[in-house]
Amino acid sequence: MRQLTRLVAASGAACVTLLLLAASMVSEEHPSRLFYPKDGEVVAIRSVSAGLYLEVSPMDGLIHATAPAPTNKTALFRVMLLSKPMVDMLLDAMRTANSAAWALR
Repeated sequence: MRQLTRLVAASGAACVTLLLLAASMVSEEHPSRLFYPKDGEVVAIRSVSAGLYLEVSPMDGLIHATAPAPTNKTALFRVMLLSKPMVDMLLDAMRTANSAAWALR
């Protein structure tokens, strides 16, 4: 009985050690998916579902996931960090803008 207790305790300690080791390896291999870009930084945005990069279409000016690599100038975007008041102003402008007039641009 005493030998069984030691065996169970040793197995438990080994399992905990292996779990801690695995957890430390996983966290190092997979860094956080959060991205904190710097203001003015040039980035390319890849669509996970399509596997392609977003780019601005020269035909209609809309953004489509059509670039196979981030080498086209149309697939590069400059980051602009906006303050909360600026975001609120842009949202208000979007709500009040005449979208029919902008559709042809």
